Amino acid sequence: MKILPFERYSLPTNLGQEELYRAIDEACRSRGFAGPRRSIHGRRDGNDFKVYRAIRYQNTFLPYAFGRIQPDGGRASVDITLRMNLFAIVFMLVWLGGTFGIALVEMRDINGGEPKVPFIMCGAGYLLMQAAFWYEASRIKSLVEKMVYGQQL
Repeated sequence: MKILPFERYSLPTNLGQEELYRAIDEACRSRGFAGPRRSIHGRRDGNDFKVYRAIRYQNTFLPYAFGRIQPDGGRASVDITLRMNLFAIVFMLVWLGGTFGIALVEMRDINGGEPKVPFIMCGAGYLLMQAAFWYEASRIKSLVEKMVYGQQL
């Protein structure tokens, strides 16, 4: 497990650029009211795409896969970045920074402050963020691989 909920990697593919566009568009197509349930949601804009896993429960730390298609002769490769929602990143920075700062202030208190609770809150928030992100990251990675290689989702 990595320290930060962020990952960047590249996937080479044997598909041509147009075939890759079709595969991504098909995987991201809206299902409408009567269509089959999709494994991922997202959109493609030129050489860039953004996808996330379609889940039936709430996960604020759900990873988003941002991809960029790089043409490479007759084939293409895809550079992918996994990260959390921007709001979740900002919220966790404030939460972790605030609780850690309060713990440090409590440690410096000359009256014998108790920094245990803020440290526990900081640690619990960090562990929750890590567990929720990496639990879903492995799943979105396998779905993105299938999508990039033109396999059925």
